[in-house]
Amino acid sequence: MLDTSPYPTTEAAERQQLVLRRKDANGLFATGITTELEKRCEELGITYSHKDAYVEALNVERSKPLSLGRTELGRLVVATGGVINGTTLQIPTTGYHTTSETASLSSVISALRLLMSYIQ
Repeated sequence: MLDTSPYPTTEAAERQQLVLRRKDANGLFATGITTELEKRCEELGITYSHKDAYVEALNVERSKPLSLGRTELGRLVVATGGVINGTTLQIPTTGYHTTSETASLSSVISALRLLMSYIQ
């Protein structure tokens, strides 16, 4: 699933070119596919992080934990009882779901490079 991933600041968004997830608030995603994307990113020199690990690290210091979020993939996994599963490939953004939502050109190009590596 291709999606965007919100970050509170440009600096936080630009710490990685792409964002992967192992899970969301609905449950676990397909580990094998996530691992494959990690390896492909490393081969291509694309930096990535895991949004679930990022949120969990923030929650260590918070009295009111942030949610892992509910993704379209997570909703699909729940709706099909896990019959359909996969992983997410996300572009880090700021200004999430506003007219000012912004992503870096580096992240957009990295997503394209990663996806195109599967058809070359």
